[in-house]
Amino acid sequence: MEKTTISRKQFTTYMIAAFGLAWILEIIAVIFSNNGNQMVFSIVMVITMFMPFMATLIARIPLRC
Repeated sequence: MEKTTISRKQFTTYMIAAFGLAWILEIIAVIFSNNGNQMVFSIVMVITMFMPFMATLIARIPLRC
């Protein structure tokens, strides 16, 4: 099995993107939840679960099957 190496820049970009985007979306979800809009809250939380994948694409980390 081949090892995939990533640079420090890719790792930093991944961490900032994954946590930054997730936290921003979670803050938006909480705002909707506090306003009583549970449907939008649920949808935004589902979208939040895909932020690590989006961060992988943003950092250009190669995907392996």
